[in-house]
Amino acid sequence: MVLAADGHVNEDGDGELEAWLAARDGASNAFTALELVCFHLSVAHDSLEPALRRFLALFARPPPLAGSALSREIERVHAELSAPSDGLREFYLLKALAQPDHPFSRFGAGDRRTLGGSAAREVEVRARVLAFWAERYVAERTVLVIVAPAPMRQLRAWAASALGAVPACLLY
Repeated sequence: MVLAADGHVNEDGDGELEAWLAARDGASNAFTALELVCFHLSVAHDSLEPALRRFLALFARPPPLAGSALSREIERVHAELSAPSDGLREFYLLKALAQPDHPFSRFGAGDRRTLGGSAAREVEVRARVLAFWAERYVAERTVLVIVAPAPMRQLRAWAASALGAVPACLLY
């Protein structure tokens, strides 16, 4: 979902956040669990404030999914879900044991065949991703956790500044 930050996009439509973080001893990643999506990053402390601004800007508007970015993301998902793991085995076992009329029994992860395969299919997938983003990626469902060797007051100020771009965000 987070493929490009406003103003930090290369010619392929990929966000340049990874290169920016790597140059500052950092990295980011994400994972999807059954009940949540977790985006996380790490960076050298002296780069935390600008990293927060760049990272949280990704959530201020829908992902552009420009150029070949969607195709590459489909390939990443396919490769990740094609590799056998105990977690995937457990997931499919739980699905098999679920009541047939329960939505979980029908829930599945996408792969190259279901997510791509043709330009028309990718246009449909892009439209569905953007609709899902608009419905689900809202501030009211978001939690931000910052762990850093800085005073809480400073972290809160950095978060408030960075979250200003994300609509309807509440700080506690």
